[in-house]
Amino acid sequence: MFEALLHALAAAAASLIAVPLVVRLLARHQVIDTPNERSSHTRPVPRGGGIGLLLPFAAGTAILLLDPLRGDAFAGALLLGVTGMAVIGFIDDLKTLPPLPRLIAEGV
Repeated sequence: MFEALLHALAAAAASLIAVPLVVRLLARHQVIDTPNERSSHTRPVPRGGGIGLLLPFAAGTAILLLDPLRGDAFAGALLLGVTGMAVIGFIDDLKTLPPLPRLIAEGV
């Protein structure tokens, strides 16, 4: 239990570092979301900042899976599901997906 908490805290700390770095990199490469009538923001913001959350989570979960005493099917399924959702979200960030196909893909 304590070890799992340490893994979670390490992933959270890595995310706190990774997200601003990823956002800066995306802004530098003009991966920007320009506001429109449906937007919740009023100024342009970088798209894809979730990569900074996914990478530490995936790394922490992969390390957990490598431990034969702690890795289990649930962790593998969680990693697969979260990665799939992140890929769909990133594709949507780069090229807006229609709501119904996105919902179906996320449901799978």
